[in-house]
Amino acid sequence: MTNVPAYNFNINIFILRCFGLYHDEKPSRLTKIWSYSLFFSCVLVSLLAFVQVLTEKNKDFTQLTQVLLFAAHGLTGCLKLSSFLIMGPRIKKCMQFFQKRPFVAIDDEEKRILEDCFKVCRRNVHAFGSFMVLVEVGWNFPPLFSEEYRLPMNVWLPYEHASSRLRFYTTYCYIAAVCIYLGFGSSMLEPLIGNLSYHATSQFKLLKHNLINVVEDETEKLGNSSVVRHEKLFHRLKQCVLQHQEILYFIDEFEHCFSWSAFAQIAADTTGLCFCCVGLIMVPFPSVESTMFVICYTGQIFQVLFYCHYGTLLYEENNGLITAIYMSSWLDCDVRLKKMLLVIMERSKAPIFLTAGKVLNLTYGTCLSVVKASCSLVSIIKQI
Repeated sequence: MTNVPAYNFNINIFILRCFGLYHDEKPSRLTKIWSYSLFFSCVLVSLLAFVQVLTEKNKDFTQLTQVLLFAAHGLTGCLKLSSFLIMGPRIKKCMQFFQKRPFVAIDDEEKRILEDCFKVCRRNVHAFGSFMVLVEVGWNFPPLFSEEYRLPMNVWLPYEHASSRLRFYTTYCYIAAVCIYLGFGSSMLEPLIGNLSYHATSQFKLLKHNLINVVEDETEKLGNSSVVRHEKLFHRLKQCVLQHQEILYFIDEFEHCFSWSAFAQIAADTTGLCFCCVGLIMVPFPSVESTMFVICYTGQIFQVLFYCHYGTLLYEENNGLITAIYMSSWLDCDVRLKKMLLVIMERSKAPIFLTAGKVLNLTYGTCLSVVKASCSLVSIIKQI
C-alpha cells in the first residue's frame, strides 16, 4: 500500500520536522532544545503583544484589534503546537495508522475511494500552505519598506528597538521568525487534523463498500457450495468487524491527540470574529481597515467551517453503515453471519462526533452557531 504519511503529509512532515516537532526516531537533545526554544519564543512574543495592549497610552483601534488578534491566535497556535511536544509519538502513530491491514485496497472501487482521499488531502495541504505564504509575505515584508522603524507586530519591549539599526534588525528578525513559526506551524496542523479525519471517513466508505458487496462477491466466486461459501463469508465479515473496531480505535486516538487543539482554534476564531464585528462597526466603510476586517472575518469562518465540514462527513458516513448492512444480501447469510452484522449495526447506532475539547461537536450546526453568535454581537453593539 502507498505510504500514507509520505504520500499525503510530506509537506506537513517537512515543515514540522524543520521546527523540531516531528521525529522519525527518538529526538536528540539538540533537537529538543531547538523545538522548545521556538515554542517558548512564540509564547513570549504573544504575551508581549498582550502587554503592549495594556500599557499603550494612545491606542489606535485598528492597531489594537490587530495586536489582540495576533496575541489570541498566537497563544492558540502555541497550545495547538504543544500537542506535538507532549504527544509526538501518539500523533505519529495516528499519521501512520492506515498503513497496516485491514486498510489495504483490493478492488478498483476501493482504490478509487483511497485515491479520492489522497487527492483531497493534497489539495488541503497545498491550499493552506499557499495561503500562509501570502500571509507571511504580506505580514513581514511591508514594515521593511516603511520610513519608520516598524516591527511586524507591535509588542512591548524593555528597550527602544529604534535606537540603532543593529538592534532594530535583530528584533525584527526575531519577531518575524516567530510569526513564520506560528503561521506555518498552525497552517500545517490544521490540514493535518482535517486530512486524518477524512482518512477515517474514507475507511468508513471502504467498510460500507465491503459490507454491501461481500455476499454477492462470494456467491459469484463459489457458486452453490454453501459450506465453503459461508466459511468464506464468515472470514470476510470477521475482517469487516475488525476493520470497524480499528476505525473506532483510531477515532479515539485522534480525539485524544487533537480535540483540545480544535477547541483552542474554534475559541480563538470565535474571539476573532467578535473583534472583527466590532471593527466593522467602528471603522468607516469602504476603507482599507474595513477590507482587512472583512478578509479576517471570512478567513476565520473558513477555519471553523473546515473543522466542522470533516467532522460532519465522518458523522454521516458512520450513520450510513446501518443502511449499507441492510442493503447487503444478509438474508442469504447463516445465523453466525447475521450476528456479526448485528454487532456492527449496534455499534453504529451510537453517533460518532469529532469534538472540540469534549465540549463542542464539530458539525455544520456548530459552525452556524459561531456565525450566529458573532452576528448577534453586531446587533447588540449597534443598540448600545
